[in-house]
Amino acid sequence: MYHNGKGVPQNDVEAVNWYRKAADQGYVSAQTMLGAMSKDDAETVRWSRMAAEQGDALAQGILGVMYTEGRGVSKDDAEAVRWFRKAAEQGDALGQAYIGFAYSEGRGVPKNDVEAIRWHRLAANQGDAMAQANLGEAYEKGLGISRDISQAVYWYRKAAGQGVSEAQVALKRLGYK
Repeated sequence: MYHNGKGVPQNDVEAVNWYRKAADQGYVSAQTMLGAMSKDDAETVRWSRMAAEQGDALAQGILGVMYTEGRGVSKDDAEAVRWFRKAAEQGDALGQAYIGFAYSEGRGVPKNDVEAIRWHRLAANQGDAMAQANLGEAYEKGLGISRDISQAVYWYRKAAGQGVSEAQVALKRLGYK
């Protein structure tokens, strides 16, 4: 309520106070929210890990980001992939997009364009804009999939419609608006 200002004035300090009370009692969603709201990386990792270990996909994704960026933990691409995969396997689009990126770049996993496409497609079909742009690029360049400019344009347009500048540039480069 306090976090979103529903029925009460919006107040992050009060929201954190109530989330902490719930988190201390084991409420996973409160642990996730504390991790997401914290301005301290170590606290983000602590609360996110608690929720992630209990299967919360959002917390697993947050933990993946922390390992990717080396915030509150040592940078570790393999550990990031482990957490993103847990989220992705629950259908989390962000986790799927990150797994696709990891495979396309060979970060934390061996480079594998076919696997990258599989994960990008899952995320793209859920509306993840960067996954859509990455799928467009794969079709344009034939990375892990047969080159198909019409499919590249299709996915670039979806991404561009969500404001992804790389997709907008790609469409222009290919002669489309």
